[in-house]
Amino acid sequence: MARSATTTTGDSAVSIAAEEATDGEQSLDESAIFEVLSNDRRRHAIEHLRDRGPEAEWPTLRELAREVAARETGVEPAAVTAEDRRRVHIALHQTHLPTLEDHGIVEYDTASKRVALTDRATALTPYVGEDNDRAGVWPAVYAGVGGAGLGLAALAAVVGLPDGGGAALVALAVVVTAIAQVVGTDVSS
Repeated sequence: MARSATTTTGDSAVSIAAEEATDGEQSLDESAIFEVLSNDRRRHAIEHLRDRGPEAEWPTLRELAREVAARETGVEPAAVTAEDRRRVHIALHQTHLPTLEDHGIVEYDTASKRVALTDRATALTPYVGEDNDRAGVWPAVYAGVGGAGLGLAALAAVVGLPDGGGAALVALAVVVTAIAQVVGTDVSS
């Protein structure tokens, strides 16, 4: 059973819908998943709340805004400027948390300004953060295929098979692509 959200606006329809959704009676459809994950700030907020774990104290909106701003700017949370935190705080409060709450993914207590993930957020696990780091596998695959290709091209050249040079160029291109992806991934991380 999911925790129920308390709102000071008196809009209990949203709380009821979120509670029903987290009880498993409804699931997120594909369009809802795309809507929720279409924004970096919503993804960062979900990732941060997930990383805290279900037993952690609900963070305040201010704390969440600082963490999201840190992820956006690539700095430690303590280094986030007041302006960056304020900008993210406003966007979370006015747009992103209401969207996430409407889909039953977070509970946002407007009185205490605290935020928590609901059980329904687990539907997003395959698409968010570390669990979605499938791209990290491909450079290794490319490197393996390229290395095997280089080995076969070298064998073809030694044995004297025709077109050993063309195969070597293709294999080299695959290896260079793998290296570029690894370097690009490390630089963007």
